[in-house]
Amino acid sequence: MSQSNIFKKIINFFKRLLPKRDKNQLIHIMVDDKIVGTVRTVCIKKTNNINEATLYRVVFDKNQIKSAFYNGMVSEKTQHKPLQILIGDDDCNFKLNNCWIETKSPVYMTEDYHILDNIEIEYEDYKSKK
Repeated sequence: MSQSNIFKKIINFFKRLLPKRDKNQLIHIMVDDKIVGTVRTVCIKKTNNINEATLYRVVFDKNQIKSAFYNGMVSEKTQHKPLQILIGDDDCNFKLNNCWIETKSPVYMTEDYHILDNIEIEYEDYKSKK
């Protein structure tokens, strides 16, 4: 198998990991009111009065993350702006504010995306619309 065929298979594998955009359940990561990524699943928990959440199947747009991470690398050490996690449709049913990365899984990079299996975040507060 040639290198180009192997590369195409790897790209197709990563594309399958991208969260599907289901209109009923959108989960976006935002910085400065701009969408910089998307998430498949969020698990929210509160332990010892600390607001924490785990984001699963996270995909960042490589060109958009530069506004939140130094050197365009997704890491708890390079994050310099807080993230907002929006869960819901255009009216935004639920929002986690001022999120900071605590730990993350390894980053897989493609030409346009940074893909992570999971990220542990700490958030300041949340807002909900009914």
